Amino acid sequence: MFHPERMKKVNVLALDRDIDALVAGLGTLRAIHLTASAKGPEGGLLQGSDRAAELERLHALGLRIERLAAVLHAGLDLEPPDAPEAFAESGEIEAGLDRVEPEVDGVVESQRVLSEEAETLRRRVEEVADFEGTPFSPAAIDGYSFVHFALGSISRERMKKVRAEVGRDVLLLTVRDVGRRQKVLVVAAKEGREALDAVLEKHGFTPEAVTERYPGKPDDVLAGARKRLAEIVKEDRALMQRLQSLGKTEGRLLRRFWRQLHVRRKMVAAYENLGRTQSTVLVSGWVPEAMVERFVGRVLDLTEHRAVIEIRDPKDLAGSEEPPTSLRHSWLTRPFALLVSGYGYPKYHEVEPTILMAISFLAMFGVMFGDVGQGAVLLAAGLLIRWRMTKPVYKDFTMLIVLCGASAVIFGFVYGSFFGKIGLIPALWGEPMDKVPELLLLSLAVGVAVISLGVVLNILNKFRVRDWAAAVFDRFGVVGIAFYWGALGLGARYMLSGQINMTLAMALLLGPLVLLFLKEPVQFVLTRGGIEDGERTSDMEHADVAAEHTGGFGGFLLAVVEGGVEVLEALLMYMANTASFVRVGAYAVVHAGLCLVIFSLMDAVSHSAGGLLWSALLLVGGNAIVIAMEGLVVTVQTLRLEYYEFFGKFFVGEGQAYRPFDLSPEG
Repeated sequence: MFHPERMKKVNVLALDRDIDALVAGLGTLRAIHLTASAKGPEGGLLQGSDRAAELERLHALGLRIERLAAVLHAGLDLEPPDAPEAFAESGEIEAGLDRVEPEVDGVVESQRVLSEEAETLRRRVEEVADFEGTPFSPAAIDGYSFVHFALGSISRERMKKVRAEVGRDVLLLTVRDVGRRQKVLVVAAKEGREALDAVLEKHGFTPEAVTERYPGKPDDVLAGARKRLAEIVKEDRALMQRLQSLGKTEGRLLRRFWRQLHVRRKMVAAYENLGRTQSTVLVSGWVPEAMVERFVGRVLDLTEHRAVIEIRDPKDLAGSEEPPTSLRHSWLTRPFALLVSGYGYPKYHEVEPTILMAISFLAMFGVMFGDVGQGAVLLAAGLLIRWRMTKPVYKDFTMLIVLCGASAVIFGFVYGSFFGKIGLIPALWGEPMDKVPELLLLSLAVGVAVISLGVVLNILNKFRVRDWAAAVFDRFGVVGIAFYWGALGLGARYMLSGQINMTLAMALLLGPLVLLFLKEPVQFVLTRGGIEDGERTSDMEHADVAAEHTGGFGGFLLAVVEGGVEVLEALLMYMANTASFVRVGAYAVVHAGLCLVIFSLMDAVSHSAGGLLWSALLLVGGNAIVIAMEGLVVTVQTLRLEYYEFFGKFFVGEGQAYRPFDLSPEG
């Protein structure tokens, strides 16, 4: 319950010809956490498996699949197929892509050509549309000897003035309206051009150049362009339908290739962990103890008994390799495993704190958020969201909401609170506002229990790894908890009797603090000037430098200062951590106070016009705000107490998660 699943180190020496079948079989077994095989079982160096070129090839194939899928609008996913499918090697994938790509690229190229042609025709229509219905051809607009043309825009207000000034000798043709301006074509004799241009400029005429030249009459040019545009639309629609058809027929193939490319990448990554000789391959990793027998049988079947299997216990490795941590939890505790992983992953030899966190988390949440009605809302909301979720991690998160709601309901009965109203249900203990001193004392008691448990677990962790000095002399070791309990005992005796026995106080307080202070200086002396035996080097120059920096009288003074700092940190940390738990009772009182405010506002508006409606809105809205805001705040505060005041005592969180080699697409 409090220890990760027991692991065994396995080394499998197999023939090179069996390695593909072995890796594929182990990937379906999902039992071994692969580790790099830099050395063989006897310490002999092995050649690594360099698969960089193959990985690069697989990456290139993946890019090709992604490009085709994007063009065909074929979604790529790693969902398992409805029926078993044949495994595709990278050569088959490449051949399949070589077949599909030319057809898809041909359609895409045709679309590109049509798009460019359509753009050209649209420019032609836009240019010639200004001359629609006129006998003037854009191609010959400047070719008349005695006629001058000007194309441009002018404001509507100025148009009348221009007509009045130029008279009947100038033809002004309105082409179309453009906002508050009009696009016009001006036709006049060339001999009066300069006077005409002066009039137009005076009234804000903006000339436009005719940049394209198209032979033929405007109406004929426009009719031809529009006809071709309509044909392009039909052709493009046919090409789109062709792509959709290809998406349906080839999309399944692309998804199959994508899944199996994902599997192949995993296999190649696994090969990089293997060590090789000329004709053999070494597979190393960790297997849960409960699966070792099944693992061995599978390996022998896959290699037809052409394999040597070595199984070792972690304690036989003398700490040379840290086993991965495999955590097995029920649906009730998995949500709290997520919270634990948010802090870190336990090492193999550490106490696994998920169960302890689940109990303490729910207890503190319930104390701070105790209300039958509001807790029932959380519980129901969690169940509803959980019913809609499909991914396991989301289901675990919603189960956390459900459990927190259930805890709030239980403590709601303790307080006699129903949607903030006291008295509707009998209280098993009492209202928080009437029990402030008791709540604060209870909070301190919870803090003492949680902190003490954290220190005890730290001592157990240190004993497990045979770190005797840290287990005894650390501020979170035997010396630290002796001081903490001694200080608590003296404080309790003083509160009850008003007296303190100085001799007892010296023994309970100064004794542990002196031992804690002496830890660094004694360790300095025992390690011969601060240089551990294991850290000494045969290089005398390096040894002299190390002694200069950490040895001698200066090093001893530094150790004394560190001892003093250690004592000060222990004093402050135990005091601050214990005081932090006062927030448990304080937030319970705050929660009750917020609910009291809601009902005070309801009383204030109940006698006004529409008082019943306003009271109902305040009841519903106020409780919704309390549930959302206070629920979030209480969760954050509870998580803070767990991480800093509890986990900080014993939980390093630097472990490696057990991740079995899994070739399934979703693995």
